[in-house]
Amino acid sequence: MVLLDVDLGIQWTSQGTMLSDYFANRNRIASLAQELSSTTVREDEKVTIEGTVELLSANRRINIRSLDGVLRRISYPRKLMDQISGLRLGDAVRAEILQTTAIYRYRGEEQSFLELLRISLVH
Repeated sequence: MVLLDVDLGIQWTSQGTMLSDYFANRNRIASLAQELSSTTVREDEKVTIEGTVELLSANRRINIRSLDGVLRRISYPRKLMDQISGLRLGDAVRAEILQTTAIYRYRGEEQSFLELLRISLVH
């Protein structure tokens, strides 16, 4: 990859208020390119868990603590809003989740993103 002597400056504004700004010189841009080229995404995997609802959020998030004690932060699509609105904190549920994992080799880290596919009460 050949980079010219380039600087990058970006500002995000909303209704006249600056929300954030970012500046990168040639070296930072090269570093970001290296980081992106070493990042991979593991194929989606469907996982079913049982647990207890610990958080219900209007911004399409639900937290479920599985039976093994792990807290999972899960996003859900709008189409499941009716099902989610019927749940209460403390409900025992079974959830089918789509898990996608990003592998950041340059940091030696992995991050999983969870999306709810189905959810039902466990009686």
